[in-house]
Amino acid sequence: MEKKTDGFQEYRVLPEHRSHAEYTPQSPDISFFLESAVTAREENIFQGSVPPGEEENPFIKARAEKKKKKRFAFLNQLLGGAARIAAAVCVFLLLAGLIVLHETPASKSTAGEKAKEILEKAQRPVYTGHKDYGPEAFSGLWNGDPTAPHKYDWEHPVIIKAAGCTEDGEREYVCSECGIHLKETLRAAGHLPAEAVRENETAGSCRELGSAEEVVYCRVCGEELSRTKLSLAIGPHTEGEAVEENRRDASCTEDGGYDIVIYCTLCGEEISRETVVLEATGHTEGEAVAENETAATCTEEGAYERVIYCDVCGEELSRETVVLEALGHTEGEEVHENERDASCLAEGGYDLVTYCDTCGEELSRRTVTIPKTDHTRAAAVRENERAATCTAAGSYDSVVYCSVCHTELSRTRSTIAAQGHSYTLRTVAPTCTARGYTTHTCSRCGDSYTDSYTAALGHSFNNATSATCTHGCGTRAVTISYNASARGFDYVINSSFYSEAQNAGVYIAGLTVTDITENSTFSSDEFNYSTTWTIYPSSVAPQSGHQYRLQLYCGSSTRLDSNTVTVP
Repeated sequence: MEKKTDGFQEYRVLPEHRSHAEYTPQSPDISFFLESAVTAREENIFQGSVPPGEEENPFIKARAEKKKKKRFAFLNQLLGGAARIAAAVCVFLLLAGLIVLHETPASKSTAGEKAKEILEKAQRPVYTGHKDYGPEAFSGLWNGDPTAPHKYDWEHPVIIKAAGCTEDGEREYVCSECGIHLKETLRAAGHLPAEAVRENETAGSCRELGSAEEVVYCRVCGEELSRTKLSLAIGPHTEGEAVEENRRDASCTEDGGYDIVIYCTLCGEEISRETVVLEATGHTEGEAVAENETAATCTEEGAYERVIYCDVCGEELSRETVVLEALGHTEGEEVHENERDASCLAEGGYDLVTYCDTCGEELSRRTVTIPKTDHTRAAAVRENERAATCTAAGSYDSVVYCSVCHTELSRTRSTIAAQGHSYTLRTVAPTCTARGYTTHTCSRCGDSYTDSYTAALGHSFNNATSATCTHGCGTRAVTISYNASARGFDYVINSSFYSEAQNAGVYIAGLTVTDITENSTFSSDEFNYSTTWTIYPSSVAPQSGHQYRLQLYCGSSTRLDSNTVTVP
């Protein structure tokens, strides 16, 4: 059971308590104190609005009692003082009476003894400490609020019912001031097996086995826990050498031990067993070690715990806190900070700072000032520049600034002469149909003009022997196209080709249209000296989707192909 603290007094909260309807004082007599010198705590309990033992919840009532005690704090002090004064007056009067009686010889014997008895009774406390109450006498004590801050006699509980192996017990504690008692349940401990014993033993002979029952009883209640039937060896046993079993080494805090056992060398049965106890060795202090170290700083103390453990079991034997004094600051060398270079517009400067070499805390700081400097002329730069063209002059400003603060120190206006044109030539060669020429373009302003014209080349068909122009322009000597209305093909003979044929004495014999798709002749016709004509079908009309081509027969063996046409 744990002890708890409510902020004023130490008390225990037990699982339940037993209360009685009234307070019945037990010897010694405390009626004198009830009438004259009752304590503040007792008076508070007697004046409660709910009789002791009738609370629905003792813990809630305990809190109410505490509040009530605060309200009567001043009254309690007055009552306590009055009680002490009254007790002192009573003692004084009693002593005076004793003196008077002592002076009167006739009543010296009887009156003196009676006065002494009254004085002893008045001086008896409510409860003077431990008393060996029995269960019957214990029930006569007054029982009130168990959660108040009583002073229970924890060292001498009253055993109402001892706990058994299977049944719970009960014990109660008495308050040394008011006699209240609290109940605590003692949990059943369970059976504690004793050493096995033999029963119903029948000795064996040399020809037959003996028998016995090995029984284990509870050491506490004597209940039988197990019963095992044994067969005994034939005839008497032959003791062997003692052997050691169940050895348990002693530790620092717990005893060890072992069993010395003798077995029969014939049947192996255990003949005797003796347990030897090895006393606990006690702790062996090891060297002190430092734990929970906190290093001292320049301004704060450090500390560590000096701990000693047992070298054998490792249990902590002692722990001592050692305080380390603060180290104090260690000045380092001065360093430059916040450096500002002086310029032509503002002063410069820097801070000389001293820090602690250990913790880095700033210890001192002083500022050093650097005077302003003169302007520094930078290289001249061009501004407001207007480039010169081929026909117009340009200009710019040559400006000098301070290289530090960029203040303008000087400005000079300069003129740039016109550049004049710079032409680039590009010659274009003549084609079959266009003349050639040369273009002059200015690389600065783009001005251009054209001259040096040459005549067009005209088409050339190699004296009417080539189907296309030999200058590479792709022009054919003869071309055809499909004439849907005539269901035939129109052809055109290039005029340059026709002129070359005439000049070269090459005659055009005829024209033939061939169906390329079917590799057959569509129609043939003699040349009628017309460079444009229509060739109609001779028997079969042009087929949709077929490709057709015209062949021009020149001289005795030259055939020149036209372009290819697909009939839609």
